[in-house]
Amino acid sequence: MNTAGNHLANAPHLKIPGYTPLHAAAAACDTAGVEDFITQSHFSPNVATAASVTPLMEAAANNCHETFLLLITLGADLHYQGDYLNSTTAIAAAYGHTGILQLLKNYNIELTVDALIAAAIYGQSDSVDYLLRNAPNMDINYVHPAIGSNALCIAIERKHADVAILLLKDKRTNTSMPVAGGLTAVHHLAPHGYSLGGEVAIPLLAHPTTNINAVTDDGNSVLHYAIPPALAVNCDPEYILFFCRHGANPTLQNNNGKTPADMLAHMPKTPFVTEACKRTILHALEEDCLTETRGATA
Repeated sequence: MNTAGNHLANAPHLKIPGYTPLHAAAAACDTAGVEDFITQSHFSPNVATAASVTPLMEAAANNCHETFLLLITLGADLHYQGDYLNSTTAIAAAYGHTGILQLLKNYNIELTVDALIAAAIYGQSDSVDYLLRNAPNMDINYVHPAIGSNALCIAIERKHADVAILLLKDKRTNTSMPVAGGLTAVHHLAPHGYSLGGEVAIPLLAHPTTNINAVTDDGNSVLHYAIPPALAVNCDPEYILFFCRHGANPTLQNNNGKTPADMLAHMPKTPFVTEACKRTILHALEEDCLTETRGATA
């Protein structure tokens, strides 16, 4: 008689469409229960939930090595690919379980860029480091169509500095690879530079593939993107000048014919954006920035 998993009968996660006691046993690292459900109760080792999650993925997510290996022995499909980023490699990477990634590699499972993107989303620097070292042929600049971004831009946007630094050190990285909307890594940096600090900003702007004057599909430059945070954080002209010192051109016009200074002039006054503040940033754009840019390009 099968008694494995009886204590799970009323567990809330069993109400997830398609979630079985086998999934729950795999998630709990219950190796004996997993074996019983498959061999005695005849659950398929590849039964998937409505969200395309298999028992093997549950074992990977919870770092259950012994259970993971048993599921493979009992017929779990290592190549199963669900929707979005639902693969065993991506789930292991998203949870930072490099030991599971090594097991997959031992079974000659390709370490895909989906895993790198999943690790970047969740800030799993150990997974990113493992993948960069163990997948030399991976296209680490790949723009995932369902997300519209790549690992570096995701890491910057989500303010995962340690992940961004690892990617910037990798020789395969192209910081000027455009993602959705034509944004590059510098456009993603501009709103988050204060949070990320110089440990990301300086190597990014100094990177040999960085085009500081790249523009988006709307024609906006890094300085167009840098104005709101410069206004919001202590009305700081130095934030604007930081980009200018690396060659940012303040005279670039977007598709509406607006330079960064034009955009600033038309921003409405708020309790956080005073006229005095706007004048300070405007002076930085129209006077100091040109001087700094000439110095950077001299």
